[in-house]
Amino acid sequence: MRNALILYRNPARFARVLNQFFKKFSAARPHLTAEAGPRYNFGENSAGEGCAVIHNIVFDMGQVLIHFDWERFVGRLGLPPEDRRLLTNELFQSLEWPQLDRGVITYRQAHEAVCKRLPARLHGAAWELLTGWYEPILPMEGMAELVGQLKAAGYGIYLLSNTTCRFPEYWPQVPGHEHFDGLLLSFEYGLLKPERAIYLSLFDRFRLRPEECFFVDDQPSNIEEAFRCGMPGAVFHGDAEDLRVNLRRAGVRI
Repeated sequence: MRNALILYRNPARFARVLNQFFKKFSAARPHLTAEAGPRYNFGENSAGEGCAVIHNIVFDMGQVLIHFDWERFVGRLGLPPEDRRLLTNELFQSLEWPQLDRGVITYRQAHEAVCKRLPARLHGAAWELLTGWYEPILPMEGMAELVGQLKAAGYGIYLLSNTTCRFPEYWPQVPGHEHFDGLLLSFEYGLLKPERAIYLSLFDRFRLRPEECFFVDDQPSNIEEAFRCGMPGAVFHGDAEDLRVNLRRAGVRI
């Protein structure tokens, strides 16, 4: 476990380990690798260490570009503690929430299902939260500036987000949105992070090489699957300056 954590926090070391693995695999199984198709092509950073050269930064949205805080959303309504607990459990932590992100149910269907588990007095509040949690958008401190600097430095900027069909209503309010070169949204594909297929869809849609991307997400499981797909990254803990350090460790000029 300790070695795995070291690799996650050091993309250059991760790349070297991949290089060693592929060399050993190719030598042991030439009959398999000869027809294996495209291979990872790791370059060298300015320190001479074997690693992929990063050309693209892929961001999550909630808890990375903007705050996504259930307690804060529910707290805006001024309800008593028990009602806040019910709304948090039966709405934000419900089965219907990821189903909306996957695009397999409508907002009306989600509301009807949630209301069956809530007292009638909370039905209106559930709809208000379901359809308006993003009013107003709460930017993550320092992230819009960082995204703008990365864009100005010549990096491709992409979004990979579990989100719903209401995304177009609030995306223009997210500071830094104008710098993004491409968006891959879960509801459009019927996929969710950390499913492998959503990462492969990102690479395919925008013709990206995974080893040339750096992924930023607040969920360790999402970063772990990105690594399994060949894309290095870092778990975001709410601090843009810490992220800046992690990007520099990966050879990003920022």
